[in-house]
Amino acid sequence: MKFILLSVLISTITICNGRVLPDSITGCKRSDPNLNQCSTVLLNKLRPEIEKGIPSIKLPPIDPFKLNVVNIDKALEGIKITGKFTDIVAAGGSKFIVEEVNLNPKTLDGKVKIKIPELKLSGGYDLNGKLLQIPLNIKGKMTGNFNGIDAVVDLKSNEIDDKGVKRLKLTQITSKIKVGGGKLNLVESNAKNQQAADIAMNFFNENSAEVLQSVAPIIDETASQIIKSILSEMLEVIPSEELFPN
Repeated sequence: MKFILLSVLISTITICNGRVLPDSITGCKRSDPNLNQCSTVLLNKLRPEIEKGIPSIKLPPIDPFKLNVVNIDKALEGIKITGKFTDIVAAGGSKFIVEEVNLNPKTLDGKVKIKIPELKLSGGYDLNGKLLQIPLNIKGKMTGNFNGIDAVVDLKSNEIDDKGVKRLKLTQITSKIKVGGGKLNLVESNAKNQQAADIAMNFFNENSAEVLQSVAPIIDETASQIIKSILSEMLEVIPSEELFPN
């Protein structure tokens, strides 16, 4: 779910760039007293564009959204997980709903609240450690279905002068993601280890809300890193005056 969230947030920053949006979608002026409402409406209207991607700003299609690898190395209360997820494919993100956007027209700092009804994931896993009382030493292929995804992302930035062109430079991103529940299917690369995968899979499926709450800091931290990396790349080529004109 974190992979879909980052693509939605890229679109939040680019909603006002007339060069990359269709003529039917106009930008929101910073002086607009209804800037937040304008941004929220525009982002929801932009869903079809985000779904198919915007080549002019190197924004790939988000449905399905693909990510090569996510590394994990985290120790929390009752949890210690190291490893990675690979060749991740997430489907369903184009059904996102932007519930609220709050922007500071002077600093362009902002907060975005998003809901994703359902997200389907597939990919590889290679995990070691402990998840609550369940030991992990598993490697293979997974599919999953997650629902009721709520996300709140805070973005802070500075407006800089880049050879006479004003651009936004991200300084901080934090995210809070809540997942209502989910189901996993794990298939081990080595059939002899399938029992260990079944134990972890059954534990998750029977206690998905508890497990997802326990690993929330891992989800939040990983999402923030990915979002900042991709947004920074996008903002390097988009003048801030074209995003949020004065």
